[in-house]
Amino acid sequence: MQYEYGEDFQRRVVALLLQDPTWVVECSGVVRSSYFTNSILRTIVELVLQFAGQYGASPRRETMSLLLDAHAISYELLPEEVERIQSVIAQLYDAQIPDPQSLRDIVVEFGSWAALQGAIQYGADSLARAKN
Repeated sequence: MQYEYGEDFQRRVVALLLQDPTWVVECSGVVRSSYFTNSILRTIVELVLQFAGQYGASPRRETMSLLLDAHAISYELLPEEVERIQSVIAQLYDAQIPDPQSLRDIVVEFGSWAALQGAIQYGADSLARAKN
């Protein structure tokens, strides 16, 4: 399942994850990198959620750069790929987020709905396997 909202919405979500150090922890149960349609945003969300899971906050700019460097080595990213991701990260840290509370509410609602759908699908799959 992916966000049914456009890339502008998705960029605001990632910007909020980067800019609000406590919200990233609060929403980690309802935000998944797989919800994002843009591969760069997916990569950033993966890095942010991993960091938040370990340290209880979103990474600062400097830390995010180090996380990206380690990711680039692990996944053998080309220098131009790293530059594109770095550029997006810089834009997101500097982005203005109008009505962040409304954005938080939409993200939590979507994530809760996605989790419910996943649980229903898991239950249906379990029943089907039990019959076989």
